[in-house]
Amino acid sequence: MAVNQAVRVVHRLRINLYFIVSFCVLLTGTVSLFILSFSAYLGLELYTVKARIEYWTTGIRMAVDSPIFGQGFDFYGENYLRFRTQSSDPLTLGLGGNSAHNYFIDIAAFAGFPLLICVLLPIWMVLSQQIADLIKSAKTLHNDHGFSPFKLGVFLAWLGFLLQALVSPINIALAYLGFILTGFLYQHSKEKQYKPKVIPMSSKNTGKFMISNSDGYIFKLISWLLFLPLAIAIPILGIQPFVSDAKFRKALEQGNGYSIYKISMNQPKNFQRMEYASKIFLENKLQNLALPIIRVMVEENPENIRGWKLLEGASDLEAEKLLARLRIRALDPWNPEFKDD
Repeated sequence: MAVNQAVRVVHRLRINLYFIVSFCVLLTGTVSLFILSFSAYLGLELYTVKARIEYWTTGIRMAVDSPIFGQGFDFYGENYLRFRTQSSDPLTLGLGGNSAHNYFIDIAAFAGFPLLICVLLPIWMVLSQQIADLIKSAKTLHNDHGFSPFKLGVFLAWLGFLLQALVSPINIALAYLGFILTGFLYQHSKEKQYKPKVIPMSSKNTGKFMISNSDGYIFKLISWLLFLPLAIAIPILGIQPFVSDAKFRKALEQGNGYSIYKISMNQPKNFQRMEYASKIFLENKLQNLALPIIRVMVEENPENIRGWKLLEGASDLEAEKLLARLRIRALDPWNPEFKDD
C-alpha cells in the first residue's frame, strides 16, 4: 500500500514537472519571438520606439480630454496634431499619426473609458480563470481542471494577441482575433464549471415550473421584438457606405464629374472621399466644384485639418483664407511653420 502511494506521488510530481516545464518553454518561446520581432525597431537609434511612446501618451491625452465618449472612431489622426506636445515634432517627423499603435489606448481615445472597461473586463475574467486552472492543474493528477494541449496552444495564442495588441494599431483582424480567442477560453472554462441541475417534476413545483416557462416565453418574445427591427435595420444602414463607395469608384472610372460631385455630397458623407474628389476637381481646374465640397468638409468636421488646408489653397476670398490659416494653426499649434507668425 505504501509502495503504491509512493508511486502515485512520484507519478504526480513527474506529470506536474512535465506540465510546468512545457508551459514555461512555450511561454518563453512566445515572449522571445515577440522581443526578437520588436528588436528591429531598436536598431534605428530608438527613434521609432520613442515615436511609439509619443503616440501612446497622445492617445491617453485624447482619452482624458473626453473620458466618456472619446474623440470618435478613426479620429485619432484628425486630433493628433492638436494633442501632441512640442517635443513630439522631431520624434514623429515623417511618420504617420493615424493610430496610437496600442490596441487598448486606441479604444480609449476613440470611444472613452467605458468601452475600454467593456473590452478589458472579459480579458481580466479569462486571465484570472486561466491562472486558476493552471494552479489546479499543477495539483491534480488526472488534470481534470488543467490545460489540454489544444487549450494550452489557444491560451498561448491569446497571450500573443495581448502582446501584439500592446504595440499594434487597432484593426478589424486584431479585434476579431481577440474576440474569438477570449470567447473560446471563457466558454471552455465555464463548461467545466457548469453542472446541470435536474428539477424533479412533482405536484409541488409544477406550478412554479410553469410560471418559469411563461417568464421564459415572455423574455424570448421581447428579445425577438427587439432583435428583428435591428436585424433588418443594421444591414440596410451598414451596406450604404459600401454602395456609395462602389458608385464613387464607378464614377471615377467613367470620368463622370457630375456623379463624383453628387456622391461626395450625398449621405453618408465620407471625408476621405470628399477630400479625394475635391483634389480631382482642383487638378482639373474645376474650382467651382471643389470649393462647395471643401466648405462642407470644414463645416461638418471643423477638426479636419486637411480640409482647412485645401480651403486655404483653393479659396479666392482673403477672409476665408485667413480663417483657414487660423484654424490650421489652432489644430497644429506646434508646427514650426507658424513660429514666425
